[in-house]
Amino acid sequence: MEDWIIIGAGYGGVAAASLLQKRGFRTTILEAHKLIGGCASFYKRKDFLFDVGATTFSGILPSQPIGKLFLELGVHPDFYKVDPGMIIKFPDRDIIRYADESKWLAEVNKHFPEKNMTKFWNRIFRLEKLAWNFIAENGKIPPRSLSDFISLIKFTNINKLPMLPQLFRSVSTELNSLHIKNSHFEKFLDEQLMITTQSKSKIAPMLTAALGLAYPSETYYPMGGMYKPAELILAKYKEEKGNLILKERVISITHKSGFYELKTENGTYNAKGIISNIPIWNMAEITEGEIQKYFTKIAKKYYTAPGAFTINFAIESNVDLPSLYFQVHSRIPIPYCE
Repeated sequence: MEDWIIIGAGYGGVAAASLLQKRGFRTTILEAHKLIGGCASFYKRKDFLFDVGATTFSGILPSQPIGKLFLELGVHPDFYKVDPGMIIKFPDRDIIRYADESKWLAEVNKHFPEKNMTKFWNRIFRLEKLAWNFIAENGKIPPRSLSDFISLIKFTNINKLPMLPQLFRSVSTELNSLHIKNSHFEKFLDEQLMITTQSKSKIAPMLTAALGLAYPSETYYPMGGMYKPAELILAKYKEEKGNLILKERVISITHKSGFYELKTENGTYNAKGIISNIPIWNMAEITEGEIQKYFTKIAKKYYTAPGAFTINFAIESNVDLPSLYFQVHSRIPIPYCE
């Protein structure tokens, strides 16, 4: 019997498994696909390798979550910093999303010369720094017990209390308070937020929006593909005698007396604990009893979600592009899309 079985070999799965294995637990990762990486995996066509989902990293500085993970596991991915982080192509202009804060403030004021534009972005940058520091100090977010809540209000976090109301204040509310009313700017914000937070300015809280809107300031691409850091984490996992089984889809989870029984298309596994790295909707389908009720309730709450239609292709060219990333705002609506 394993101490832990981790379902899914995406980044969350391989990271959790590696940390547990390093601490002396017996773990196994069960992955339905033939490749690791989850929504940051890849596929090959002829001489080309394409990322299938996520295409950039942030939070890799030593004080930030992914940077701390790399340091603890002793992995050293080769990252390329993307600067400018993105070029946004409106029909009538190109907006260059510089990484440098002062250059970005000059750029955004040039295109959107609203009275309080600088004040808005300074609040974004301040909140982003507070949020990263808060996350670095608190490993139990969201809080699920009284001890978790106590840890969140400990003395070291007093200086960060002003940011907590920003969890309940939307970006639109902030814009209204600053008297910024510009439909083009709101469209610009919405499309940046859809990339990073999968929400729009009317509902995105300022705190999470700050992390999303400041994202291009620290945007990195791992050389060789998005899955490369996961490969390095997995190599460390295997050094610690961790077990990965590919093409092993979990079809049911049953809670027994003191352990869990997982059935797959190929066999049965037992574990004292389970860490799921698969969508909540899938968990509602493969569990039973109280566990199934829990996931069914959450799945019904999130009955809709944004999606992406992707086309991958290679172009032979010697053009030196000014950025790795472009966002193109179409002149005409595209059916079923934004």
